[in-house]
Amino acid sequence: MDYLQIARDPQLWFVCLPPVIMVLIQASFFIRYSVKASSAVGLTLDECKRSFRIGCVCAIGPSLGVVTVLLGMMAILGTPIPWLRLSIVGNAQQEMMMATIGADLFHTTIGADNYTPAVFATSVWMMTLHGCNFMIAVILVLHKMEGVKKKLAGKDSMLLTIIGSGALIGVITMLGVGQAKNSIGSAFTVIMSSIVMLGLNQLGKKNTKLKEYAVGISMVISMFTAQFIFGS
Repeated sequence: MDYLQIARDPQLWFVCLPPVIMVLIQASFFIRYSVKASSAVGLTLDECKRSFRIGCVCAIGPSLGVVTVLLGMMAILGTPIPWLRLSIVGNAQQEMMMATIGADLFHTTIGADNYTPAVFATSVWMMTLHGCNFMIAVILVLHKMEGVKKKLAGKDSMLLTIIGSGALIGVITMLGVGQAKNSIGSAFTVIMSSIVMLGLNQLGKKNTKLKEYAVGISMVISMFTAQFIFGS
C-alpha cells in the first residue's frame, strides 16, 4: 500500500483534529483569563486589546515560515499529521528534521519508492517523541521557575528585567546567526530585518504605534525582499 493513502486518509482527521481543537480552546481560555487578570497589573481593556493586536501583527512573520514548511510537509506527509504536529509544537524545521530521521532509520528518504507505511509511522513517532521532551521539561521545571526568579532578582527588581532582556537578545541572536549561515539569502534576511527594525524604532520615537508593530513589519519586509531578490 502507498503510504500516501494512509497519510491522506480522511479518517486520520478523527485522530488529529481533537488535539488541534484542544489547542484552540486553550488559546481562547488563555485570552479570556488574561483579560480578567489584567486589572491586577493595572492594564485597561483598551490596553489589552492593543496588546492583542500587536501580538497578532508580530506573529505574522514567524507564521509565514511555519506555513511555508507546512505546505511542503502536506505534499509529502499528507494533511492531517502536519496540521497536528505544527498546531502543537509550531517548530516546522524540527518537525521536518525528526520525520527525516525516522526515514533515515530505514535508509530511505521521505517520498521515496521504498518509503512504506511502516516508515511513515516511524516518522510520525519520531515527531511525537520529540515533542514529548518539551512536555516533560514543563512538568518537571516550570513550577520551580518562580523560586529561581526570586533568587535571581533578589531585592533589585530591575535585575530580573535586565536578565530577561539579555536572555531574549541571546536567543534571538543565536537563532538569527544559525539561520544566516545557511545561505546568502538567509544572511540577507537577517541583516535586512535588523536594518528595518532599527529604522522603525527611530520612526517609532514620533509614532508610538509604529514602534509597537516594528517586529512584525520588519519580518515581513525582510522575507518578501529576500524572496524577490534571491527567490529562496
